[in-house]
Amino acid sequence: MPESRLSQHPVDVLTRAIIAGSRRPTASDIDQIIERAATAPFNPEIVVVPRSQRGLAYFDDTLGRRAPSVLAHLVKRILAERQWSNGTTVADYLDDLRRGVRHEAARHAVFARRGGSMFVSLAPTDAVVPEERRGPRWDPIFVVVYSADRGIIVSGDQASTLGMVAIPGDVQWLT
Repeated sequence: MPESRLSQHPVDVLTRAIIAGSRRPTASDIDQIIERAATAPFNPEIVVVPRSQRGLAYFDDTLGRRAPSVLAHLVKRILAERQWSNGTTVADYLDDLRRGVRHEAARHAVFARRGGSMFVSLAPTDAVVPEERRGPRWDPIFVVVYSADRGIIVSGDQASTLGMVAIPGDVQWLT
């Protein structure tokens, strides 16, 4: 991503410096990074919907060729993966993501991936997602991915094992 398009939010700049190795994170830095990820907007872009998910209907929305990223993620998590229960709203999903990042048992890490500066939060799903919102195929690891380059949450889902989470070997664990 061109330097001119990178998020200039001070915490995103800090996160990129930590990933680049030019700064060692302090406890205060880590708290700021967690809060930044927990309060960031979800990717606002309209994205291409995979063919396998086109036509899926949820509430008043039917996925076509393109959809808002948050809607495409939510519909995939509910109807295709069945990680969240039917009836979960976008607001519920975002609340779960924010609670997951802030959860006391969450582990947090930063890394560079495909040239991007990323933050990931891993928490126990059963401690984050209320039982009534857990779908029939919910998984134990709750994952939230934040882009420090773009200043947005880019994904939120669940994983069966840590090995199923795309975390590179040179990850820097913060907590």
